[in-house]
Amino acid sequence: MRAKEVSEVGGCNISIVLDKRTSKGNGTYPVSLRFTINRKSWYYRIGDNLTESEFDQIQNTSSRKGRPTEKQLSRSKIKESWIAQLEAYKERVSEIAKRNSLTIDLLRANLVGKSIKSSFIDVWEGIISERRYCTAQSYTYALHSFTKHTGFTKEDGFSVNAETFHRWVQGMTDEGFRKTTIGIYLRVARVVYNECIRLGYIQQKEYPFSNKSDRAHDESISIPRGSSRKSQYLNVNQMTDLFNLFISGDVEKIKVRYKYQTKLIKENLGLFLFMYCGNGMNLADVAYLKYDDYYFQSDGKAFRFNRSKTKDRSDNESEVIVPVTEALSKIIDAIGSKPSYGQLVFPKILANALNEEQRVKRIALVNASVLDNLRRVSNYLGWNIRPSATWARHSFATNLTHQSVPERYISESMGHSVEKNVTSRYIADFPLERQIEYNSLLFRLEDDAEKQRRKDLATELLKSLTAEERAELIKSLL
Repeated sequence: MRAKEVSEVGGCNISIVLDKRTSKGNGTYPVSLRFTINRKSWYYRIGDNLTESEFDQIQNTSSRKGRPTEKQLSRSKIKESWIAQLEAYKERVSEIAKRNSLTIDLLRANLVGKSIKSSFIDVWEGIISERRYCTAQSYTYALHSFTKHTGFTKEDGFSVNAETFHRWVQGMTDEGFRKTTIGIYLRVARVVYNECIRLGYIQQKEYPFSNKSDRAHDESISIPRGSSRKSQYLNVNQMTDLFNLFISGDVEKIKVRYKYQTKLIKENLGLFLFMYCGNGMNLADVAYLKYDDYYFQSDGKAFRFNRSKTKDRSDNESEVIVPVTEALSKIIDAIGSKPSYGQLVFPKILANALNEEQRVKRIALVNASVLDNLRRVSNYLGWNIRPSATWARHSFATNLTHQSVPERYISESMGHSVEKNVTSRYIADFPLERQIEYNSLLFRLEDDAEKQRRKDLATELLKSLTAEERAELIKSLL
């Protein structure tokens, strides 16, 4: 039976009715809201079971002159409750309609957390299927942990809230997970939750995550950060020492058990230095770097690539331009391949890997080798630090910051998200010459002109000496 109170929102008709599809056997039916879209209806219970006569009496109750009876007051309150619920759900439907095309399944998922077609876990699994191998692994591990510690299943639909995530965090904490791992897993869940909002299964106002690191007074989920990495960098002088060790060949003096390790140490040190002066690239980016159109169009003065961590984005935020400085060029000459269109700059990293899984394992293997050999180099130089490949990125940002290079340049060159207007998409903020100038500050090296000037001065000095003075100078040097 249709009620008098009817609303229409975004193509959805909402009315208060008796759901006469099911009877309790005594002529009563549940009072429900009926949502109708394109002639398809779904009923959502909002009141007790009533007979048709009782329902009509409540629906026909209106304010009358004179003193109302107790029955009239009772019916009026019930009717007001129905109307209040109708208005509340009308508002919710309106919010959903702003973001998505309304469907019965979408309304059902929002109102009761149940969808016939999907669930929170289904959305999670869908994201995994679309991600690259390495990222998919991380998302899969996070999903296994989530279901293990919360008991959440597909039958729970989208009934996920802050309490669910608190239970998950507590389970991971009890199992001894580090804050870094917990933070990574929660960020994965946040991606899934945001996707559910985009699809219309969950409303934005129910968002459980906090952007603040400390919200102990709040029920929202704060994602913990890992330990600070401010000390995990090598300064310009230390990086210059590494570069000079690499170029001079003294790196071959490091004692190793097997001869092949000497060559490997040099190659790994070169990769680390390339990551550093290559705008803080990670090893995955180095592995896939090619001599492409951009390299040859710039006459070999720059590389262009998209960061592996963010290349799934639809915009160009992950695009990075790497200027070829004198130092970077010397590294390529020493351990890279010769420029050839479409050729990998460092083909040894991926070797003969045939698929993405094999390539990920190769990158991990080389990364571990870089770590081991950086420590050998560190010991050789008498350093009491243990750098890893990730220090290259931290060192790039820190050393340019210490030399007052514009923060915008550092952010853009590292592929960080920077707010851009339409014009800036076509006009480079930092010309290539300026980029080379900034990146040349990463080492304290004499350029060719300075070396020639010193050589000319030494030659002039020797010419000004007598034969006896030259002999005495050589004797003192020996």
